[in-house]
Amino acid sequence: MVRMATAQPPGAPPSPPSTIDSPTMAALRTSVGRVGTGAATRAFWDRARTAGLPLLEDVPGDTGQMLVTFAYRDTAGIRNVSVLVYGWVGPVPPMERVPGTDVWFRSVPMRKDTRLTYTLLANDPALEPGAPPAAFPSGGGPDPFNPAIDSASLGSHRSIILGPRAMPQPWIAERPGVPRGALHEHTYRSALLGAERPIRVYTPPGYDSAAARRAGGLPVAIFFDGQFYSNWIVPSHTTIDNLISERRIPLMIGIFVGLESRSTRLGDLMPNPKYADFVATELLPWVRERYAITNDPARTAAIGSSAGGIAASYLAFRHPGVVGAVGSQSGSYWWAPPADPEPGWLQRQYAGAPKKAIRFWMDIGLYEARQGNGGSPSMLNVNRHFRDVLRAKGYEVEYREYAAGHDYLHWRGTVGEALLHLFGPRR
Repeated sequence: MVRMATAQPPGAPPSPPSTIDSPTMAALRTSVGRVGTGAATRAFWDRARTAGLPLLEDVPGDTGQMLVTFAYRDTAGIRNVSVLVYGWVGPVPPMERVPGTDVWFRSVPMRKDTRLTYTLLANDPALEPGAPPAAFPSGGGPDPFNPAIDSASLGSHRSIILGPRAMPQPWIAERPGVPRGALHEHTYRSALLGAERPIRVYTPPGYDSAAARRAGGLPVAIFFDGQFYSNWIVPSHTTIDNLISERRIPLMIGIFVGLESRSTRLGDLMPNPKYADFVATELLPWVRERYAITNDPARTAAIGSSAGGIAASYLAFRHPGVVGAVGSQSGSYWWAPPADPEPGWLQRQYAGAPKKAIRFWMDIGLYEARQGNGGSPSMLNVNRHFRDVLRAKGYEVEYREYAAGHDYLHWRGTVGEALLHLFGPRR
């Protein structure tokens, strides 16, 4: 009995099915019986080598979904194979083997606008008898039959699932003939933090400091996780170049606030008064002395993803006279301090305070629907909750949901959408 996925509402990701089939895999089983194992499997792997994996096939009766079939070629000693999809709503069932062949496979339905990353893991220790369940997928390697590799995933290379209706990412690549801005490297020693932070400052093509100061200074965006937001992982500087060249946003300056180390990241970015004060009262005045940036909060934005998303929202809340716009990508709004362990601390601060002059861009992946450790709310739910709190208080919020997970593969594209909304012409 083959169970197909049922149609899903537009705002809901599908849950992995218990069993599902693929026309290609059904044809392989038929071919094994007709032409023999050797000829059938050679033909299958020849097709995989030419067309690439995973297979993307239509789901009968559901125009919004596709059937994604992962495959793995057996070698001696393979006991199991896991598909580790990053940002997925739950564990993908382990692969099964086509009897008598070297083909392991698993098919799952996904939305046609999906953009996700995955790895394959043979002999997954989490599937061994008596192993404790893994909270989140980890390990594995890229799919050898998938040429699309996301080398920007921190600490690993992952393969890419890209549906035919995935949102375009038109601004992330350098374009011939488009003038490029400059990135200036600095190290700033903070008295508040008692430590140094690496800082990169982006200036646009044709930057004229004197002219910009006479005009009141250029708009400015503060990017958290600055090392990652100013290189190939999230090439925000290139995105800004391309948007300026299209006259979609004005000339602007970017401040990329780097990490002291990965180990200090959460201490900085999860709502931290000292860190917010460092950015608002130390770093911005220091940058303003050296670069022609505005002091208008309406033209000053803070942008970040995950912990950087909640950091941006907290910075604006604590210093609305300095930062008046927020770009939040999959913000970690589940956070609460140890003394107040109920999830959603920042939502309660916004709900209980008078409305401030802050505008928001928020985006979140529909596949970020898995509960956190200890049963804490999913990223999707806490972002929806924060959106509702903001709108109930009368804030301007542009909110988007995409068929994506919690990773830079998605964020590198939507940072351009955030910049367009926060700095482009007002509607």
